[in-house]
Amino acid sequence: MKKLALAFALLCVTLVSQLAFAKQICSKVPDGYDLRSVVTGYDNKNHPITMMQRFPRYRTECIWKYGAFAFNPQTRANSSVWNYDNADAAANFVKRACGEGCTAYSYSEDFSWVAMSKGVAWAVSRWSLQDAILKCELLDDGNCDIVWTTSSTADTTPRYFQALAFDPKTGRRAIARGKNLSRAAAASEAKELCATADCWAYAFQGGAGAIAMSSNGLLWGAWSKDLLSGAANNAEYYCRKETGDIACKTQIASDAEGAEAELRRLEQIGKSLNVRPTTEQKLPETQSPNESPFVLDLKTRCKVFELNDANTIAKWSGTCVSGKIEGSGTLMTMSKKTQVICENVGEMKAGLWSGRVVAKCSDGMRAEVDYTPGGAGVGKGTLNLPNGDKYEGEFKGLSLHGQGKLTRADGSTSQVTFANNELVTAPQK
Repeated sequence: MKKLALAFALLCVTLVSQLAFAKQICSKVPDGYDLRSVVTGYDNKNHPITMMQRFPRYRTECIWKYGAFAFNPQTRANSSVWNYDNADAAANFVKRACGEGCTAYSYSEDFSWVAMSKGVAWAVSRWSLQDAILKCELLDDGNCDIVWTTSSTADTTPRYFQALAFDPKTGRRAIARGKNLSRAAAASEAKELCATADCWAYAFQGGAGAIAMSSNGLLWGAWSKDLLSGAANNAEYYCRKETGDIACKTQIASDAEGAEAELRRLEQIGKSLNVRPTTEQKLPETQSPNESPFVLDLKTRCKVFELNDANTIAKWSGTCVSGKIEGSGTLMTMSKKTQVICENVGEMKAGLWSGRVVAKCSDGMRAEVDYTPGGAGVGKGTLNLPNGDKYEGEFKGLSLHGQGKLTRADGSTSQVTFANNELVTAPQK
């Protein structure tokens, strides 16, 4: 009863504080000139020579600004405005824009925070994000997270969740970086991408997350506000602490700004790949009829029968058998034309992909392909393009080859046919 009373009091404070003092924005504006005597030199007797000069004069002018935010606690649809001169006008606008079932409030602080639970409980604080979370959890008896950061002078910032998924039986991994406004949604996306019944997901918000596994297959997730290494260390620490297994090892880790961090990492790798080809590194003029054109790993001289572009540089982390890439590893590629760097993780058989391959590139492209076991180099999978389009269909090597479905960013779909990345049948809307 006492806790309910406290929760009710906090809710009242939240509602009362929704119309707070307006944010004062001040700036200096020109207001004429002042004449001042300025020394411009000295005469032969070392007496100062002065003259009157004009100096601009300024005055301070201040204006008052409000922001407003509306959201639906069930659907999490939302709308926001800022830099409004009237608090009521701002609140009325966002409520109309958000639609039915939305709660609207106006504010004046540089920042305010909206926290929500797994259900529909919510709370707003103009003091700190911790304060918003505390108020929300008192109302719901559950875990609450900051979902939005609002401002009276800037656009509202959604606080998205990311999630990692790992299957201890198959070793499959997945990272969900969609625009998820809840832990449950992020975890669900990661499990779907991982695509096995035994995939376990760990969701986090901001910073970096990691999953560690003990030697008997127990999984532990952890978070760090800073670096990937911090998240990995935390995951291994808690895994060892709870299981007593010193062999706990990180299986997957990612930061919230995964695309940017990944790009920076791949760019660094690309510097080591950017080697000028010599005459001995040219492609051979003749090849076996059963072998497609190939690219040489410049370090190991190992053949990759998936790259038919002489302008592509490759680097393989795994083994080389009979002059061909073999086994599990990471194939880094870089196009000397576009400077796009791609990281392809999977298994090779005689220089051809075999089994599941996950590819991610510095231009934002992502792909997951299941190749026919045994090194045939053909398979089916999904390609997500930076513009939001999605291809689901047949692959040959790292190229779109065969039939598939194209889903555009606007949701429309069409059946398409490719031949070595060349569109054979134009998509019909």
